[in-house]
Amino acid sequence: MEMENVHIEFDFPTIFANQIGLKPNNASQEIRRILALFFYEHGYVSLGKSCEIGNMTEWEFSERNQKWGIPIEYSEEDLKDDMEKLS
Repeated sequence: MEMENVHIEFDFPTIFANQIGLKPNNASQEIRRILALFFYEHGYVSLGKSCEIGNMTEWEFSERNQKWGIPIEYSEEDLKDDMEKLS
């Protein structure tokens, strides 16, 4: 099932972008991934949905979680999401 999208646009101070390593050519994608990880960490979305939102593979997601110290919890809902993707 394809999700409908909401377009979000905002200005982000260059000094902060530089501090967290955002580059102009990938800032939008990187912010999207950061939000996806935040949503997962706080229980708003499942692992599978977080990967989908952040346009990441589960491997990329796992590497970022490990880098930032975010524990991965794999629930029955996560398994169900993954099974639906495979069918």
